[in-house]
Amino acid sequence: MTAELPSSTQMTRLLAALLRLAELQREPVDRLALQEAVQHVQAENENESDSLAPTQQITRLTRHLGLKPARWLKTADPSQVPALVHDPIDGWGVLVGQNAQQQWVVLRWDEIKRAWSEGLHDDPQQLQIAKLRLSAPFELGKSPVFALIRTEIAAQKGRLIEAAAGGLIIGILGLITSFYSMQIYDRVIPTGAMQT
Repeated sequence: MTAELPSSTQMTRLLAALLRLAELQREPVDRLALQEAVQHVQAENENESDSLAPTQQITRLTRHLGLKPARWLKTADPSQVPALVHDPIDGWGVLVGQNAQQQWVVLRWDEIKRAWSEGLHDDPQQLQIAKLRLSAPFELGKSPVFALIRTEIAAQKGRLIEAAAGGLIIGILGLITSFYSMQIYDRVIPTGAMQT
């Protein structure tokens, strides 16, 4: 981490940046789970002899939340914003884009004003930029709706088999009727063989 900001301030900024990132990405996020994960990373950081690097912090955070790992970008890219960003001096923030002078705009949480402030960077090379999705990936096996559907299908198995068999029989009767009519129109009527 940085020597300029205490660990608790860094973690407060990290939590605020993650919440703002989720808001900008329009993703629902569990605030309590996110706060618990940040506190978990802070506790691990305090237990380590050396401070954790920003990449290690985010890796442990995503692992704790069960999210996909963050993708760290080598350079700032306008198509990859909003993104989580770490500056060695100012700490965590959210990279939101470029202004008209081609400067990169970074939002940072100001604890004193209790508001977001914008900072500008001409050279984003000193920034560490992470592309991160804060919503959990969808897993069909863990879906409560899928579990409900599976339970109802298992409970109504007999009726579903009867309905499928009935539909199959009706389909076969429809085909037989169609084939019989086709035979009559193709062979009997053109030849006038009414006794057939």
